[in-house]
Amino acid sequence: MIGFFLISNLWAQCPVLDITKSGVLSDPDLNEISGIQVYKEHLWVHNDSGDRPRVFLLSTNGERERIVNIPSAKAKDWEDITLLREPTIFFLGDVGDNLERRSEVEVYLYNPSSNQTQTMTLQYETGPKDVEALAIDPVHKDLYLMSKGRGGVVHLFQKKFPHVKGAYRLESVHSFPIPSQDGLNPFRITAMDISPKGDRIAVRNYFQLFLWSREAV
Repeated sequence: MIGFFLISNLWAQCPVLDITKSGVLSDPDLNEISGIQVYKEHLWVHNDSGDRPRVFLLSTNGERERIVNIPSAKAKDWEDITLLREPTIFFLGDVGDNLERRSEVEVYLYNPSSNQTQTMTLQYETGPKDVEALAIDPVHKDLYLMSKGRGGVVHLFQKKFPHVKGAYRLESVHSFPIPSQDGLNPFRITAMDISPKGDRIAVRNYFQLFLWSREAV
């Protein structure tokens, strides 16, 4: 996984992709979608800060089918959702920290089969960081969190498998600089995902998407 980022200073834009419109999202309760995950031909999405601990299940054309309330969870600043497929566990990251003052953050592990939730409490060795990107490596089942890059440095944190409730201190396994700007810095990292086979990773900022391939899985 870390090898994906060894070329971080050689970023190149992703090849041009075809964009297909499949529907229109008009649900008034979804006023700021922050996390999205595809699962069993549905979109599992959640709002950013200010909402309750819940996930909306949408059809691929954008229509709401139902709401899943996440038990034993709180919602301070949810930023992203990712999925461990075997066994099926959703990871919901309450990791937003715009002022970078939270001494610890939470990732909720939700099992849809049992409707139960476990909580992992995380601290970063670097001190508080604003994180908006979570991804599971399906090959080794490790969890990765990427900071937004406030202050001009992006950090990649790793939580190794297995994942059970408890408190953990995460090391920064890789870092790279981005331009430091006041206000809305377009280079800050806002999302990350890894393909189900683990052979590709996508990272995006406010206006670019970067795509890497893994040579050996």
